[in-house]
Amino acid sequence: MYQISRPGMIMSLVSYELKKQKLDGARDLALWKVRGGVAAVVLALFIVMRKDFGDFSFVFLLVLLALAYPAYKYLAVRISRKFETLSEEAFKNEFLLWIAKELRLTFQPFGAFLLDEIYKNPLRKEANLCTCKHAIVGKTPEFSIKIGDICLSRDFDKNREDRVFELDKILHLKKKDDTAIFDGLFAKFDFSETFDSQILVVPRGEFIFGASNLKLLKDSPHLSASFDVYLNNLAAAAFLQNKKILENMQTITVNLFGKTELYLGENSLVIGVENSEIFKSAPSSQSAKLLESLNKMIEIAKIFAYLKKLGQVE
Repeated sequence: MYQISRPGMIMSLVSYELKKQKLDGARDLALWKVRGGVAAVVLALFIVMRKDFGDFSFVFLLVLLALAYPAYKYLAVRISRKFETLSEEAFKNEFLLWIAKELRLTFQPFGAFLLDEIYKNPLRKEANLCTCKHAIVGKTPEFSIKIGDICLSRDFDKNREDRVFELDKILHLKKKDDTAIFDGLFAKFDFSETFDSQILVVPRGEFIFGASNLKLLKDSPHLSASFDVYLNNLAAAAFLQNKKILENMQTITVNLFGKTELYLGENSLVIGVENSEIFKSAPSSQSAKLLESLNKMIEIAKIFAYLKKLGQVE
């Protein structure tokens, strides 16, 4: 398992938090300026023109206020979005870049996941549109690693799967009839060897798609109260003897405030956490938990590689 450098983490979090505080202060100042500007315009118009309205000057003031409110809301939304983007960039450049370095991986600001890579994966949940904006990638002796934000959605245009060029994927556009199915983080580990076993772990009672060949494991002393386990053969249940896998999944669920799922099949392991805010700006306490959770995911992959080597998981 990768080790976390505590002093480096503290310095990175402090740097990010300082930038975020400056951005939050600049945003609040900009909003106050907009409020003051709009109020000044309303007051000036009222003073200049109220005589023209005589007894109806109060009505005129109400009309000015009614017009000023949507103008202020429009400007406030634009300002908030601008500083939200800047805050996300600071989080990405200060913290995510450091996480990649700490894990001896590489940060990719342009994403890494394509739908074709997870097309046969039950975690795809019948989605036919995939968006990934940035990722962390690299290799270990046992497997390659790809971790990134991912949004899976369902486009009801039946001809989409036959298209060669899909500009909405490239430009991150989303049609109004697209239905978001999953929005969060995917961690994908590709092994050099192929697994005959198929293992799906989902939150207890979760409905699954595209896994009709997998059967729910109902009788095992190692089952968790938090997760259901689906297998293609009972021999694959041997992985449950290593308690760290489900324990790590539980820790990830608590740390990242999102449903955690796992699928092992062919030569890949995919762990998904449904929380759209994971790769965006966050308080330092949550950022530390993100780093811990990524280490837990890598540890799970290492355990499966070890079990494969021992022959406990085929």
